[in-house]
Amino acid sequence: MVSSDRSYRRLLANGLARSMRVGGVRSYAPFGYGLVAQGLSSLTNLGLIVLAAHVLGPAGVGTLFVGMGAYLVVLGLARALLADPLVATSAALREDERAATARFAMTLAVAGAFPIAALLATIGLALPATLGDGMLLFAPWLPFAIAQDMARVILFRDQRGRSAVALDATWLLTMIALAPVAFATGAMWAVSAVWGAGALASAFLGITKIGWRPSHFAPALEWWRTEASRLGRWLGFGSVLYSLVSYTSVLSVAGILGARDYGGLRAIHSLFAPLTMLAPAVSLPGLPLVSRRLAESSRRAVVASLKIGGFVTIVTVVYLAIVALSPGLLGVLFGPGFADFDSIILPVGLAQIVAAPALGLTLLLKAQQRGRALFSISILSITLSLVATVSAALLWGLDGAVWGGVVSAAVATTALAIVVFSTDQRRQIVGVASFADPGTPSHSP
Repeated sequence: MVSSDRSYRRLLANGLARSMRVGGVRSYAPFGYGLVAQGLSSLTNLGLIVLAAHVLGPAGVGTLFVGMGAYLVVLGLARALLADPLVATSAALREDERAATARFAMTLAVAGAFPIAALLATIGLALPATLGDGMLLFAPWLPFAIAQDMARVILFRDQRGRSAVALDATWLLTMIALAPVAFATGAMWAVSAVWGAGALASAFLGITKIGWRPSHFAPALEWWRTEASRLGRWLGFGSVLYSLVSYTSVLSVAGILGARDYGGLRAIHSLFAPLTMLAPAVSLPGLPLVSRRLAESSRRAVVASLKIGGFVTIVTVVYLAIVALSPGLLGVLFGPGFADFDSIILPVGLAQIVAAPALGLTLLLKAQQRGRALFSISILSITLSLVATVSAALLWGLDGAVWGGVVSAAVATTALAIVVFSTDQRRQIVGVASFADPGTPSHSP
């Protein structure tokens, strides 16, 4: 038994080492477009923070990012219910079949975005101004932002990364062109409108590039029920609960720390949390790639996912080292009012490094359509994050909140690794390590 375990560990270590070798340039070229596209997208979010910081100050940033948090909740739900199932189920299909599924997915995304935007505005009216104003300012732009994201997912699925880059470039350039309006007015609505106008321009460009024509709602819903719901219902359940708990955490931490400290926390995260950029940058081309590899063999899918996780971890460490060694960067980007938030840089960066390896494994579970496993990990992760972050914030303030995030990230990554490398997956991983194809995997959740 001991000999068998040692042999297994040796095979696994050998497979992990081999999996980190660089693949063919053509196979991984879409990741270059993914990094560029998400880099531009992250610049729009960073630009919004910088603009808000200079026009509104830390308290204004805190209020505005309550609205941004609501948008990210809705975006996560749209990706869970539609975008990820669309890619996982259709990336290996023929061109005409991919076009039909894209039309259905975009129809459902747009149809759902407008009532959700109305709900967001209603909730914003019911909350105190320091929290609700952010929701009210983002609600009108929500449908355009959701449509833009779905269009770029479709473009990456179809290996049209250059066109997806054009969408994000349009958003950023529109914001740059309109930024003087926000400075001239000095109003919070103007800052959010600069961001929203970019979403609007990018969404219309995306609709043009994918050639979308709305389909009838009934066949679109039938496509989701028969093809996408197997994965989508689990990811959707997980996203709803994750979002509820996550946004509860956002509101709780913002209430405990106050608008100023919460605004400082968001500013640090925008600069020292590269996974907010890397995760979608790698996932956009990564999930189609792993899904196509899975259609070829389970071995190739696992190898691809391990390469992705290793790449993200290396880039995260290098990025954080460069940024941390750049003195005065906080003051230059956000102004002197943010200089006293440098004490939370270390724990924010550490949490990112701990969470980075999980990305590739998550893509593998999505490609395998193991929705139940993803659901369980998501709930464990966000529940622990809520408990650890809020409890630590109550006890130790801002520093405690970010160290609570380190603990929750470590537990979540460990749980994900246990699920992927569990006993029922052992045979598959040994097959990867020895480069013997273990055959087609089960897609049971």
